[in-house]
Amino acid sequence: MLAAGRVEFILLNGMPGYRRINADPVLKAKIKSVGMISNDQFWVAFSKNNEGPKYCELFEQGMRNLIESGKYEEMKTAFRKRMGF
Repeated sequence: MLAAGRVEFILLNGMPGYRRINADPVLKAKIKSVGMISNDQFWVAFSKNNEGPKYCELFEQGMRNLIESGKYEEMKTAFRKRMGF
């Protein structure tokens, strides 16, 4: 609807939307970001039962390792570049 000119603005889930827009030269030429309403975080949940706490700690340790090594920032930068940011 936005690309066709039937609406002036839309709310867009960022990453999936930008991926779709950047994959299509016609859309990329027509659609531009004009602002942000919110920047929600990514949430991961683990079960309180079974081995959830164990896997939660493994995940947390892995994230700490990625952040401390600088690899996390490298991954984010590479991802943003692939998405056209």
